[in-house]
Amino acid sequence: MSSADPVRSFANPVALNPDQRRLVRHAFESGASVRARSDRGAAASGQRQAIRELCLSCRQLGLSPVELLIAFNAALNETANDAGMAHGPERNELLSRLVTVFIEELHEFRIQRAPRRSEGADSRGT
Repeated sequence: MSSADPVRSFANPVALNPDQRRLVRHAFESGASVRARSDRGAAASGQRQAIRELCLSCRQLGLSPVELLIAFNAALNETANDAGMAHGPERNELLSRLVTVFIEELHEFRIQRAPRRSEGADSRGT
């Protein structure tokens, strides 16, 4: 595939920088290291914190949420491949969980960032 291929350029419109990729790797490793369901709370906390930091670092990129999700998903799959994690149910579960957390954190960030209207903003003073 050439770099001018429109499918490839749509699939990965932006690559995350090295610090952002480190956060993806940290979130991945937090989840991949936990095997027992009882230990998932600690892993979930580490994953969520890393992904929250990633979302905050992405705000200056000026990308749409869909573009950020595509970039995150690409980096996440590369991280799983680099870690040698085989395709299958365990990988699918981990990656799905991380994508869900990313969407939740991205949504939370956008809600907090949206301007809040005061209760009387629409009143005409009557």
